[in-house]
Amino acid sequence: MPSSSAAHFSGVAIVPSRAERGEWGSTTHTLTIKGSPHGCGPEMRPRLAGADGGAEDRISGLPTELLLHILLRLRCARAAARAGLVCRRWRGLWALLPEIHLRGVRPGSVDAALARLQASRAAAAEGAPPAVLSVETRGFGFSKRLVASWLCRAARLAPGELKLSVAGPRRPDAPLWWRDIQLPCFDRTTAIELTQRNFCFHLAPPPAGEFAMLERLALTGGHFDAAAMLPRCPRLRVLEMAHTTLASPFAIHSPSLEELVLVELDIAVGTQNSQLDIVAPVLKHLSLSSIEGASLSTPNLEKLSLNCRRRLGKIQLTDVRQLRELRLFELRFNRSGRLMSFGHGVESFMQQLPDLHLLGIELTPTQPFEVPSGFWSRKLPKTSILMLQLSTDCNEFAGPVLHVLRMVKGMEELTIHVKSPKETGSPGYCCHPYEAQASEELSLLLLKKVEFKGFTGAKSAFNVLKLLLTSAKALEEMTVTLCNKDSPSYEREKQQLTNIFNRYPNVKCQLLDA
Repeated sequence: MPSSSAAHFSGVAIVPSRAERGEWGSTTHTLTIKGSPHGCGPEMRPRLAGADGGAEDRISGLPTELLLHILLRLRCARAAARAGLVCRRWRGLWALLPEIHLRGVRPGSVDAALARLQASRAAAAEGAPPAVLSVETRGFGFSKRLVASWLCRAARLAPGELKLSVAGPRRPDAPLWWRDIQLPCFDRTTAIELTQRNFCFHLAPPPAGEFAMLERLALTGGHFDAAAMLPRCPRLRVLEMAHTTLASPFAIHSPSLEELVLVELDIAVGTQNSQLDIVAPVLKHLSLSSIEGASLSTPNLEKLSLNCRRRLGKIQLTDVRQLRELRLFELRFNRSGRLMSFGHGVESFMQQLPDLHLLGIELTPTQPFEVPSGFWSRKLPKTSILMLQLSTDCNEFAGPVLHVLRMVKGMEELTIHVKSPKETGSPGYCCHPYEAQASEELSLLLLKKVEFKGFTGAKSAFNVLKLLLTSAKALEEMTVTLCNKDSPSYEREKQQLTNIFNRYPNVKCQLLDA
């Protein structure tokens, strides 16, 4: 047993990374703390810089770059600022961090924190602007003047990336509308993300200047004048808008835009033309959810994502010859497993699409007592690769899978991925078991490769697998990834698969563990 006399402990050992060693050398900094081995008494506390006339503690002698690296790991400016209470050497360093995260700050304190940050960085007169400035605030005390002041201070700091999330108190009435909060010119910022909850800012562009470096703009909530703002963003590549109200004219025109995500867009009161006009000559990826109507001029569109549960109004496609990939989310099947429900307008929109290289479909079961808005009756677009993802707790999924396979032509590769399988599903979400008939066969003349991920060993999974092997006459390769490795029936199911594969020697079959 150690005695009660003073002992030495190597309490902290800070080893710089390989990159840091190249800059500061390969020294390992060790903080030695004297005190009782039982961890009590004042002697266990590290001595502060200049405290009681003593020497500076060893950790304070570290290079500023290394101290900033330590504080950055906290990912919270408030916690980094509190470190200054422990050691004078640490005071004010939080303002020099390359990433500033203000989380959980009351609305009334945000302006003071940004002002202090601005003054500290100006006094230091060293270092680049922060790479990231993130502010998350919620509660009471918001005002138009206050939010405008936050944006102006953020623009002076010129962060590489700006994130502002404002959440007001939940009220039963409509959100509070603020008109004409002028967005200052962020001429050196590459990404801006503005989130508004229970409030609605009417963001107006500045009277002059450009967002010369802006490449990504993400808006959630609020009121936005895209027609006036986008011409000020010559380098904008990504635009994301969710639950946002667009001002008149209802248009998105950008010669540089490559990715566009639109979710639940509304039009401003008084707008006569409700059809969204999209002109983006270099747009490659478009994601739509709940759009009343749109006219698309996107000749270089390669990837399209649709939420099939949401409403799609009349959408006109002028040129989609370059379209290669289509993703369908939340395509629902009922309990019989043979019919797909979808949002209004989705099926007619799909008839405009050309032949595809890849078609990805997320299948989900309908909710209990859910009334479907329609059932799929036409063929899906022709595709070379089909990827099916089943978001369901139900093991009986043969019905919806086979229903999709009958609607797709030209398929050469197939991937079936069952997400988060369970032994039993909720009764309200399961489809009825599907029994494959002995004479049943699918038309899969071109299918050469099959990959089955998340194979649970359920009877439905075996039915699908057997039907694929018997129907795909040109099949060359099949890979099955097993799950439930800890299940008591795992070895038995593995042997069953091996026996099935042995009946098809011309097919290269492979079993993998998850």
